[in-house]
Amino acid sequence: MSVDFEHLHKSLRRARRKLLQQPSKQVIVATLQARSRAVASREADGKEREELGSFVVVVRGDVRLALPMNAVDELRWVTLSALPYSNEVVNGLLQLRGRTHSLVDVAPILAIPHSPLQHGERALVVLVTGSVGTVGLRLDDVVGPRQVTVDEVDRDFDGGTVNFVSHVLLDRTMVIDVEALLSDPAIRLRRQR
Repeated sequence: MSVDFEHLHKSLRRARRKLLQQPSKQVIVATLQARSRAVASREADGKEREELGSFVVVVRGDVRLALPMNAVDELRWVTLSALPYSNEVVNGLLQLRGRTHSLVDVAPILAIPHSPLQHGERALVVLVTGSVGTVGLRLDDVVGPRQVTVDEVDRDFDGGTVNFVSHVLLDRTMVIDVEALLSDPAIRLRRQR
């Protein structure tokens, strides 16, 4: 029996190209589930839902935070540098592409259990930008992008004592107002005397 290896290789290359063009089964299932939930929710009340906005959902401690998509510059793993005279909120510096940014940890403000910064520690950080500048927020994980509708907001949330949490969603995700966060006095550097 004679095998035409050239024909076999061409067939395998064609099959490989087709496979690489196909999304994975997990991506297909997730996409279909998201579409069906969206259609079902619109059909349930017969009207379009008002959007609160697009967010990137991240995790710090056991709390989920939603950051406005337009305020997020990038997510990355970085090696952290301890900052002399720092407090537990502003506790380090990031150097990225020749620029230095403060490392802010919202865990103490939100009363989330956390471990102190260790010099040289690698951590997940999201760079967020507002009108007053850019800071890096220390994270534990990234959930991913999320469209939030007004229907998802917990109406019983009264604002609490943290001025940069604009909404709390029914699943307890806190929506962060980046402008208010960057203006918060707790994240300003203070020099010890």
